[in-house]
Amino acid sequence: MLPYIAAHEAEVKRKHPEIREEWVAAVLEHPYHTETQDDGRIQYYGYIEEACKWLLGIMGTSALADAFGGQPLDAIGMLHQIAGGAGAWLGGWFYDWQGNYDAAFILMLALSLAASGLTLLLRERRALRVGLCAP
Repeated sequence: MLPYIAAHEAEVKRKHPEIREEWVAAVLEHPYHTETQDDGRIQYYGYIEEACKWLLGIMGTSALADAFGGQPLDAIGMLHQIAGGAGAWLGGWFYDWQGNYDAAFILMLALSLAASGLTLLLRERRALRVGLCAP
């Protein structure tokens, strides 16, 4: 399957139902020309003889909201708010328990290092947008 993102795929198929998936695959595999934009997206140009038109595919990084419809961002925002409230409460609890904030800072450091390590495991998804150019 091509590296489409569902939202973009539906939009491309709605706007350009004549574009076939094998055309896009052919242009990505053997482009006539490629060009990297300033924002890191890559444009792939290829001529589709069957349609007598040029096909332009733009491969770029996708935002998390584009990739999943915004749902993870909602969940991340909610967890951020819960953790913020719990962190303040836990800091006070550690102070009452220990008489200082040392344990709270050690826990914060451990959680930050774990989060940093998990972030390094993330892989970037790529989005593909296609369209036919005039001959």
